[in-house]
Amino acid sequence: MKSITGYVHGKINLTLDVHSKQPSEPFHPIRSILHKIKLADEIEISEHSRFSIEGDFDCPDEENLIWKAFQLLQSEYSTSLPPVRVQVKKNIPPRSGLGGGSADFACFVQLYHELFELGPITPKFIQKSADIGKDIPFFFEQKNCSLVEHFGEIVTPLPFDFSGEKVFLFFPPFTQSTAEAYSALMQHDTSFTEHFLREPSLERCDNSFDIFFNQKQYKNISDDFTDTHITGSGSAFFSFEEKNFPMCKKITTRLL
Repeated sequence: MKSITGYVHGKINLTLDVHSKQPSEPFHPIRSILHKIKLADEIEISEHSRFSIEGDFDCPDEENLIWKAFQLLQSEYSTSLPPVRVQVKKNIPPRSGLGGGSADFACFVQLYHELFELGPITPKFIQKSADIGKDIPFFFEQKNCSLVEHFGEIVTPLPFDFSGEKVFLFFPPFTQSTAEAYSALMQHDTSFTEHFLREPSLERCDNSFDIFFNQKQYKNISDDFTDTHITGSGSAFFSFEEKNFPMCKKITTRLL
């Protein structure tokens, strides 16, 4: 029985600009610099009589992005694809803004292609994957740091090398819906990403959603979020300086 194992890394948003949503557009346009981190899920896939997913997930299989990845693979090939058992050791907390589900999607597809020698993943497939998750194309990119634009699906690798920098991740005792976060955001059309690109430095990190630190649910954690930034639309946040927030789970990792 053939099997293969891989590790899939999460990400943080070094910057995130959310622009005003136009009536003709389905989402808010964004501009963001993403960087992969060492915190990773472990995925093993093996030949099996039926497709199954095992792991600590908080959703039905049909809503799992790995399930959707297999469905998209099947639609990509004219012949029936062999079913597999997918075993996932989840280390990236879900619904935190670290891209764990999207990263699992990309890693599964890469491992499946390697296990069954399907050849290279096509740009067309990666483009289709963005219909499932706008940040999925980033996780197919080999570079660790990229600029993402439009709704997040346009990816441009960046030459910045922040590898090895220590990152302190904090996970509040609440989650944050992406849709609700974007609906509640009143700060639009910032230029954080442009400033970072002009002067690349981890001291220039900023996120439109950092304004949420003024909200009650974050205020219950602390009144001081200096040099701390939300990743994605939250609820997790990070700092490159060691800090303590007693109400939050803390994970120390590094930029990949």
